[in-house]
Amino acid sequence: MRLLGAMTRARVAPWLALILAFGFSVRGIGIGTYPKLIYDEYYYVPAAYVLLGRTPPIHVADATPYIDPNLASHPPLAKEWIALAIWLFGPHPWAWRLAPALLGAITPALTYGIAQTLWKDRAAALWAAFLMAGEGLAVSLSHVALLDSIEFPLGLAATAWALWLAREAEEGRYHGWGWVGEGMVLGMAVAAKWSGALTVLVVWLVAGRTWRISRGWGRRLGLATAHTVVPLAVYMASYFYAWPSGFRQWWLPANPWKAFWVLQWTMLQNMWAFRFFNPGESSPWSWVGLPRPLQLVNWVQDGHEVLLWTLSNPLWTWFGMAALAVLAYRALRDPAQRWPAGFLAIWFAVAWGAWCATPRSHFYYYFLPALPPLLLAMGWALGALGRAVRWRRRLRPGYGILLAVVLLSEAYVLPIAAGFPIPLSWIDNAYFLPQWNPKSSPTLPSSTRSPDPREVNVHALPVLRLSGQQGSGFATRP
Repeated sequence: MRLLGAMTRARVAPWLALILAFGFSVRGIGIGTYPKLIYDEYYYVPAAYVLLGRTPPIHVADATPYIDPNLASHPPLAKEWIALAIWLFGPHPWAWRLAPALLGAITPALTYGIAQTLWKDRAAALWAAFLMAGEGLAVSLSHVALLDSIEFPLGLAATAWALWLAREAEEGRYHGWGWVGEGMVLGMAVAAKWSGALTVLVVWLVAGRTWRISRGWGRRLGLATAHTVVPLAVYMASYFYAWPSGFRQWWLPANPWKAFWVLQWTMLQNMWAFRFFNPGESSPWSWVGLPRPLQLVNWVQDGHEVLLWTLSNPLWTWFGMAALAVLAYRALRDPAQRWPAGFLAIWFAVAWGAWCATPRSHFYYYFLPALPPLLLAMGWALGALGRAVRWRRRLRPGYGILLAVVLLSEAYVLPIAAGFPIPLSWIDNAYFLPQWNPKSSPTLPSSTRSPDPREVNVHALPVLRLSGQQGSGFATRP
């Protein structure tokens, strides 16, 4: 019950430790259970093998040893981290999924830090950390070696660091090298996947706030450098394997500098409007309603069915949007809430609105970077309500019902998002909507086939082929 009101630092520590342990458990346990490649691991894990100069588990067409075979699709950093884990721990499924699990496990702590920076409210920060620890979309992506699984924690870390540095600057403590470090993390997020560029826009908003109060052009020049030159340098450094002797691709110039910029333009052209058929595709406008989750794993074993879906908690999304609206209303009357409310609203608008503006194929897990501002707003609301019910007893039944809905809905979503075994007698209850049932998935058109298990096109060429796309969002166990 102490979570209902203000908490001292001594009371926070055990609660935070428990939340972090919970977040680590649901992300780390079972990452080696799925022995096959899952969804886009068909691209990124073989790419990691090629970067190491090893023979990949499936044939990679047109691969050049030690050169990322996904050149025309995405930047290389996330695949390099997957390769590093394979190099350190061996070619095991849990090894190539280790980086997403470990990075995902720190996101509750980062969310706590952001909330504490925005409001200096430990109860709100604990609630936000708990919500991130159990958020279904974040949990499910931590189980698979996807680029988003690495980009999202890096982007959240850059945002948390920038907010802390901005608050320090407002209190008269300017950390020049801290901004450089934050810029490096920001560059890593973009180098993991281009969606990290959305974090750049969010962090620029924070840096602009610090720019306004900074005295002297030296500090302002440092801020500008930390958020332009430094991230670009880190991004370019992620192509370290190509700088000595070039990219060694027939469709790129031999000069590595010219080839780098041609490659970036090719990636933009290919991915901005890239469309293909997949049963799990969904419209960005549906993500704030009852979206269609992407089914990553679906197998039956010993009277149980194991599901791993990219499924967020819809109730948490709705509560978060309502809380953000309430926070915006409070900001009209309370100047102290204007910066948190405006920042979270812009963060959400950037992270979700960018996908609404792109014509390419979309999947629900692209919504993950837009969830933190909603969870933060919801944490703020739960903390504020907790303080209110301490003095207004008549509000306690309503607050208790709200908490019950929050926790019970999590009990429903978490087994599906974390890949827990579900009894076959109950499995039909997991399909909350008809379109969630794999039996109702649209049939692949005759011109589309699932990839041959012996060969997969991993986007080695600038023309992305439909035949190289995985036709189903399922991984089955032999």
